[in-house]
Amino acid sequence: MKKLLSFLLILTLSVTMSACSDPKPENTVKSFLDSYKNGNITEAIKYVEGNENFNIEKIKKDFEANQNDKTTQAFLKAFSKLEYKIINSKVENNTAVVETEITVPNLGKVIAELMKEAFTLALSSAFSDNNNQSDMDSMMETMLLDKINSEDIPMVKKVVNINLVKQDNSWVIKADEEFANAITGNLLEISKIFSK
Repeated sequence: MKKLLSFLLILTLSVTMSACSDPKPENTVKSFLDSYKNGNITEAIKYVEGNENFNIEKIKKDFEANQNDKTTQAFLKAFSKLEYKIINSKVENNTAVVETEITVPNLGKVIAELMKEAFTLALSSAFSDNNNQSDMDSMMETMLLDKINSEDIPMVKKVVNINLVKQDNSWVIKADEEFANAITGNLLEISKIFSK
């Protein structure tokens, strides 16, 4: 009986170990999105391959330097509302595409509304004696938090093809604009408008 139990235990462990040694690209996507949603950006970044448009080390350093900033905390609060559903996964040799539906606060729309309100405030304060930039920045942070904490924050749902590549027997996400816009609620799109 002991031999049979030992054999079954070894068989179970070997099956479990072989399942763990054969990673699936959708597991990488889930791990990234769960870490991202939970505000663990440093952990989430481990699942992403950088490129010339997405300098992962710079993103990590910027986040760590500003993680206690009110604006960063507001964005983390928004990202915590992210929901996702894996639709399909396709693997070809060392590349994969995981089709994923992502629903997240529409930060592009929120920031656009905030900028309109900020312009109005800046214009009115320009004609008053109370023209303090620090007060204006604080007011903007408060307005952003109010919008993000609102029960009726606009949401956006996108189906995105997340591209992955196999590196050292594990899958990593190849960041691109479609992916970045999907997880940030069009924040990349709105930042392009303001950077022109």
